[in-house]
Amino acid sequence: MYASSTIPEAMSAAVNKQQNVIRLIDAFLLTKNFNGAVLVAKNGEVILTNGYGESNFATHEKNNAETIFRIGSLTKSFTAVAVMQLVEQGKLTLDDQLRHFIPDIPNGDKITIHHLLSHTSGISDAAFFDSAMKDLAGYYSQTKKLETAMRATDNLASEPGTKHNYTNTGYHLLGLIIEQVSHTSWDNYVNEHIIKPTHMPRTGVDINEPILQNRAIGTDANGNTAIFMDMSYASSAGGLYSTVGDLLKFDQALISGKLVNTKSFEMMITPVEDGYGYGWVDGIKMEESSNWKFHNGDIPGFHAFNAFNINENIQVILLTNKEIGPKAFSLDIAKGILNIIAKDLDRGK
Repeated sequence: MYASSTIPEAMSAAVNKQQNVIRLIDAFLLTKNFNGAVLVAKNGEVILTNGYGESNFATHEKNNAETIFRIGSLTKSFTAVAVMQLVEQGKLTLDDQLRHFIPDIPNGDKITIHHLLSHTSGISDAAFFDSAMKDLAGYYSQTKKLETAMRATDNLASEPGTKHNYTNTGYHLLGLIIEQVSHTSWDNYVNEHIIKPTHMPRTGVDINEPILQNRAIGTDANGNTAIFMDMSYASSAGGLYSTVGDLLKFDQALISGKLVNTKSFEMMITPVEDGYGYGWVDGIKMEESSNWKFHNGDIPGFHAFNAFNINENIQVILLTNKEIGPKAFSLDIAKGILNIIAKDLDRGK
C-alpha cells in the first residue's frame, strides 16, 4: 500500500523536475534572442525540441524542429565514423602513413591516420584559408584540395604527434583517403554507410542550391544573407546539412554501437591532445565534466553544437542560422544550456 502511493509521487516529482528544466532552457534561449532550433533528450527520448526566430529573414518563415541547417564541422564526427568503420573492416589502420595513400606528399612518412583524426598532424590551415579567401565562391576541386594539402604538409606548424592544431585540411585528406580505400566518393560513402542506416531523412551532403523544404537561410549578425561560400570548400570537413532530430539519431546510433563497435567509440571520445579525440571534444574544454563529449560547427551564416553525456545519456543539440560568433555561440549559449542541465543533475544526486 505504501509502495503504490510512493511510486506516483516519485514519478510526479520527476516530471515536474523535467518540466522545470525545459522552462529554464526555453527562457534562457529567449533572453539570448536565439535564432535556430534546439533539442534536449534523455535516454533517447526528446524532452525539449523547439524552433526560435526565422529560418528565412526575407520571407519571415519560422524555424521549427524540422528545419534544415548547415552543420559545418559537426561533419567531422561523421568523417571520423567513416574512418573507424574502414579500420574495423581491415581496409585501414590508424598507424597507416599518409604516404601510403599519397606517395609524393611532403612529410607523408611522419603523418598517420591517427594524427589526421586527432588534429595532431602538425598541418595548419594557413594554405587552406589562403585558397579560400582568393576564390571562396569558386569550385574547390579534388585537385585543388590536394595542391593545398601539398603546400600545408610542406610547411608543418609542429612535428606530427607533438601538438594539437585544429585543421580542416587534415579532414579533407581523410575524405580523400576514404574515397581511395572504399572505391566510392566521400559523399556516397557517408550517405550509404551512415545516413541511410541511421534513418536520417533530412540529412545530406550540401550543394550550393539544393531544393529542400523548410531549409534555413544563413545570415550575418544583422540578419543579412551571409557571405556566399561554395560548399565544395567544406566537403568532408564541414559539408553536411541536418536537423536537430536527425543529429539525435546519429548520436544514439553511435553510442549504442550501431555505427562502430565499442572499442572504436571509446577511441573516438578519448582525448589525444588538448581534449580532442577522433571527431569529438572532451567536455573539459568547456569547463564541464569529462562525461560530456561535443563538437562545434561554424560555417558562413550558421553555428552548430552537438553534445552528449555518456553517463546520463543526455543529448543537447543546437543549430542556428544567424551568426553571433563561434565563441559567443559555444561559450555563452551552448554552455549556458549545459550549466542548466548540470545544476539539475547536481540536485538529483
